[in-house]
Amino acid sequence: SSEYNEPVYFSTLTPTVLASLRNQIDVQGGIPVGGLLVAADLWADIISDSEFQNFYSPIEKHEIVLTGRLGTLMGMDIVTDGFRIKNLQVLQPGTAYVLGIPDLLGVIGQYGEMSVTAIDRRVVGESARGWFIENTIDMTVLNSRAVVKGQRL
Repeated sequence: SSEYNEPVYFSTLTPTVLASLRNQIDVQGGIPVGGLLVAADLWADIISDSEFQNFYSPIEKHEIVLTGRLGTLMGMDIVTDGFRIKNLQVLQPGTAYVLGIPDLLGVIGQYGEMSVTAIDRRVVGESARGWFIENTIDMTVLNSRAVVKGQRL
């Protein structure tokens, strides 16, 4: 697949770095930005870097101190895999991705039809009835213009 956006390398994640990441998608690519996917270790930069501290309003600073959370930043929904168990984490430390809105990012594909089977375990003495539903799907990023990577050096 082709890459349209240049990776952005940084020593500390700052508002300037985020603006640079956003710029490649919304200004250069003409795609509305939807999300910010960050590795858990970058959260320390977001809550403590001096450039961020000057960037936040007093209300946002208060919210971070009270909850440790900031749901959106520069209009991007913040998502991390840092709260998953280790074997389900997919982001490398120091990695951030800015993504376009889902409608312009990719698709969910389905292979074959959904299979639905009734389950009735009464014949073997168990009170279990219900449905077994099986479906194979995938998610694919088709629009590489809607993705840009940031990486801590």
